[in-house]
This record gives sequence, C-alpha cells and structure tokens, in this order.
Amino acid sequence: MLIVIDNQSTEVDLPEGDFSAAVKGILKYCADESQVVTSITVDGTQFLELEDESFLSHDRGTVERVEVSTQSVKETAENILHSAAEGIPQLIEEFTLINQDLQSRNLTSGLERTENALTYWISIVDGCLKAIQVLGHDLNTLTVSISGEAEVTGMALLEKINSLLGETQTAFENQDNLEIGDIFEYDLPPLLRSFQGILFQLTEKK
Repeated sequence: MLIVIDNQSTEVDLPEGDFSAAVKGILKYCADESQVVTSITVDGTQFLELEDESFLSHDRGTVERVEVSTQSVKETAENILHSAAEGIPQLIEEFTLINQDLQSRNLTSGLERTENALTYWISIVDGCLKAIQVLGHDLNTLTVSISGEAEVTGMALLEKINSLLGETQTAFENQDNLEIGDIFEYDLPPLLRSFQGILFQLTEKK
C-alpha cells in the first residue's frame, strides 16, 4: 500500500491489523509531525469523514494507494477562529427566528431551535478556546467596544454573553417570552457582533 502525504510518497510504520488500524497509524504519524489530517483519498475516492463506515470498511489487503492531505496545527486553529467568526451572523439570525417563534406562541419550534442554537454556541466557544490556546493568544489582552460603550476584554465579553444566555433559562422557566425576546432580539446581537470582532482580531494576530 503506497502512502502519499501532501503529494510526497512517505514511509509510515503501520501497525498490524485491518484498514482501520492502518488509518490510526497514519493519523499518529501526522500528529507526531504536528500536522492535522483534512482528508484521505483511497484509490481515487476522497473521504472527509474518517468515521464513515464506507471509509473504514475498506479491505486493507486490496487498497493500493492512500493519499493524505494535511495542514499544520497552527493553520487548523486559525481556520477554526475564522469559521467561528463567519458563523456569528448565522447565529444572530437564528436567535431572531427563535424570538419570532416564541412571540407567535410556536413554543415547540422555539424551544427546539433554542437548544440547537445554544449547542452551536457551545461548540463555537469550545473550538475557539482550544484554538486560542494552540496559537498562544489571550482573550484578556484583546479589547472591544460594545455598541459605543466602554471597551471590555474578550474574556469579559465572553462571560457577559454566557451570563446573558443563563438569564434566558430563568425566563424560560417563568415562561416570560417578552424577556426572552428582549434578550434574543436586542441584548444578545451586539454582544455577539463584538465577539465576532474579537475573533477577527485573533485571526489577524501573528
């Protein structure tokens, strides 16, 4: 089985076992080289999801060529921050639609969309904090103004957003749709836009 990593034929000491074991060996080799695998092409077919059953079910004995595309850990972290920043407007729009659902008494849809939006937000924060750590940045060293008010640090802004989202839980428990609407429609968007600004600052730092 020929292994080509970033267009270079590479000797990799693969463990014994099935194709899944070989893939783990390739991933370990790349990790040791501080590279993150972005895709693997097996005999001409590209796979982006390495947990896909159609990918892992390959017969190791019949696979002739495995091509691996990678990027550096640093580049991966930078891409995470940039993607998160670009996803903020979508999140703001989702909170607006949630408010519309709640105000029109479409509670089932509103609650479901709220759960999905919060899950998405948590994934953004988790990914960004890990990326920031990899890049050696510090949210406490970056500041941003919120709606023309005094500047706050990136970490203080993040804490403010999470605190505000925590208030929505109490509002949901009290079935206070007016309070939820105010938070989602008016209070949260400027904070999220400011956080987007922080993320763009981070992507520009070297």
